[in-house]
Amino acid sequence: MSRSHRFRTPASGPTCSSTRAGSRTPIELGLEGLVDDYLRDYAEAHGEELAWYRTMPLPEAVRVAALSCTSKGKRHPHQRRLALEALMAGARILAAIPVQRVGSFDDLHRLVAVVSRQVPGLGPVWSYDVAQRIGAKLGLEPERVYVHAGTAVGAVNLGLGDRETIEVKELPREIRRLRPWQVEDFLCIYAEQIAGLYDQ
Repeated sequence: MSRSHRFRTPASGPTCSSTRAGSRTPIELGLEGLVDDYLRDYAEAHGEELAWYRTMPLPEAVRVAALSCTSKGKRHPHQRRLALEALMAGARILAAIPVQRVGSFDDLHRLVAVVSRQVPGLGPVWSYDVAQRIGAKLGLEPERVYVHAGTAVGAVNLGLGDRETIEVKELPREIRRLRPWQVEDFLCIYAEQIAGLYDQ
């Protein structure tokens, strides 16, 4: 296959999980095979991690989400390099906001992004991740794909351009069976493999 766009490779910064596709090449797997690989190896675990936030009272879920703690008591890899002082500052600001009044994930994401801009060092990945964690508690999911960091690399490599969000209807058929938050995850994890599908 071929595409008429330039491919990107992930830059340093927040990292996605490593793929476990074994010895099969992206060409052998195809896009549908990469999606199957994601569903088999990542989707359930990542869904369980989000479900963990639903087990907490809302104030605790907001605090733990902002501090980027995992269910194993460790810092989430995306926020591993962020200063604890910045995470704590973000958590303090969010604690004073009645997030339960938010009616959609879009609104929640905008709210968290405002907090992020008030605290140097947090950034757009923190904004999305924290909104997703709090959204899991509130029952709010993204209805479109949010693009940043490694996800942006995957989106460009798939030929979707450089933008802030992607509508589900714009995605290739093979990817549309994923939920929007799973697509964000998939594009980040499989950015290099997606490039390999078309670099022929």
